Formats: sequence, C-alpha cells, structure tokens
Amino acid sequence: MLEEQVYAQLYSLDAQKKLEREIAEAKEKSKLNADTLAVLDWQKNNKEAAREAEKHQVHQERAMLKQQWQAEEDKEKRIEQDRSILNRERNLALIEHNQQEKLLRE
Repeated sequence: MLEEQVYAQLYSLDAQKKLEREIAEAKEKSKLNADTLAVLDWQKNNKEAAREAEKHQVHQERAMLKQQWQAEEDKEKRIEQDRSILNRERNLALIEHNQQEKLLRE
C-alpha cells in the first residue's frame, strides 16, 4: 500500500511537472508568435511607407515633367510664331523688291 502511495505521489508530481512544462512551452510559443507578428507588422509598415514615398516621388516627378513639357511646348510655339513673323516680313520685303524691280523695268 505504501508503495502504491509512493507511485501515486510520483505520478502526481510527474503530471504536475508535465503540466508546468506545457504551460511554460505555451507561454514561450505565445511570446514567439507575438514577436513574429511584431516583426511582420514592422515589415508591413516599412513597405507601406516605402510605397507611399515612391508614390509621392512619382507624383512629384510627373508634375515636374508636365511643367517642363508645358514650358517646352510654349517655347516651340514662340519659335513657330517668330518663324512665321520672319517669313511674313521676308515675303513682304520680296514683294516690295519685286514691285520696285517691276517699276524700274517699266
């Protein structure tokens, strides 16, 4: 009988140790999961911040390019207007020259 009590007590102690070990393992696993989630959240936040920064940079570059394209387009229009004015003045000068030559011949 005493032997059975000893075995029962040992079994009880073993079960208690096993339960304590399982609880400690569960706490450790929970802590590791929390750490993993924290790292994943950090990575996600960094990726989102990088995406937002890139999006902002693209928007800024697009605005700068639009401004530059508009300036170039305006410059080309001015050049074309100047060319038209020069051609018109040349044509008027040629017409006047031709009229003077015609008068001289007559």
